[in-house]
Amino acid sequence: MWRHAFRPSSVALLGAASVNIGGLLAAGFVVQYLLAIPGLGYTLISAINADDFLLVQGIVLVVSVGVVLINFIFDFIINVVDPRISRE
Repeated sequence: MWRHAFRPSSVALLGAASVNIGGLLAAGFVVQYLLAIPGLGYTLISAINADDFLLVQGIVLVVSVGVVLINFIFDFIINVVDPRISRE
């Protein structure tokens, strides 16, 4: 069961999960701002309103590097789960 069902189905599941990470982060930023929870999202919106471009660039850089690293980790896990997908 694990060999014949888990590997083919987990590739699509992991791929969808890696794509949805960016949406989850964006939703977290909106929730932080709407509920006035201190965090990166609230700080980002406050920096945009205050025209603090260096802080905006820093937060965007940190979040984008995080998304790229998470996608890289998911790609690595997909290659471990199903080695037929690996590129040469």
